[in-house]
Amino acid sequence: MNAGFCGDRSSLNSQSGAGTGIVTTYNKGYLRVVESSPSLICENESDLYTVSSSSQGNKALMYPIGLITADEVILSGTGGGVFDGNHSYQKTNPNGYLTMGSSFWTMTPVGGYNPFVLTGWGSSVFGVGTSGYLDDFGSTSSLSLRSVINLRSDVTITGEGTKDNPYQLV
Repeated sequence: MNAGFCGDRSSLNSQSGAGTGIVTTYNKGYLRVVESSPSLICENESDLYTVSSSSQGNKALMYPIGLITADEVILSGTGGGVFDGNHSYQKTNPNGYLTMGSSFWTMTPVGGYNPFVLTGWGSSVFGVGTSGYLDDFGSTSSLSLRSVINLRSDVTITGEGTKDNPYQLV
């Protein structure tokens, strides 16, 4: 099976000087979050993390375990929508399985920036906040990790994915 984990690093910016000076370089994952338009298609094969026996992707994984993507968070019913870098105006799903009471990383990069040309270059990655919303976190933030696995298409899943009725594999 050729399942993988997409760490999409495709740049959204095409203007001259992107990623230099005070110009913010956003990745396409940022646009998908803002527009609430998640995608499970990985644009660049080098960003598709797969195990060495796979016939596609970068074959960089020893084990088929990864982090959730911002796109998958949106598909869970948790996030997506207006996001301005300081405030998240996205819907949350307080009963969703991603609402844990602690923040954790996704593998979707937001982009890079040099705020006010004062603090030096920084980068942001999407994470899931304590109330289950997507937000950007600086790459030096201390967040938890929650691993995910891919399932074969013939696995039956029951439950609603809530705290009271979690998904179960049959």
